[in-house]
Amino acid sequence: MTKHQIIYDNDRPAFVVVPFDEYLALNPDAKSLLTDEEMFDRAVARDDGTRIPHEIVKRLALGENPLKVYREWRGLLQQDLAEKADISVGYISQVERGVRTLSRKMQAEIARILVVDYEDLEPAEL
Repeated sequence: MTKHQIIYDNDRPAFVVVPFDEYLALNPDAKSLLTDEEMFDRAVARDDGTRIPHEIVKRLALGENPLKVYREWRGLLQQDLAEKADISVGYISQVERGVRTLSRKMQAEIARILVVDYEDLEPAEL
């Protein structure tokens, strides 16, 4: 029998390290472990299967305003989005520059127009 490594947290057993073959025997579904590439593909795919391009993820990770990033990804000018949302171009410009924030109602409407989740339009906290 193989000895298992026990990892403690505050003097209490928290985790057990077991040989991988034993883990697979205990968890048959684990045989389909994902590769790094598969995990990345799942991470960038939306619930509806839409993939977010790496360039978009990169821009968001660098702290660019999500409204601007998603608007440009969808091929919309500020004028186009303003018309669809029935708001002024100036309002969109101010939000994209971080001068103003979207109201909850407008954030929901713009998320619907851009086909993103409501939370996706929250500015990143760097």
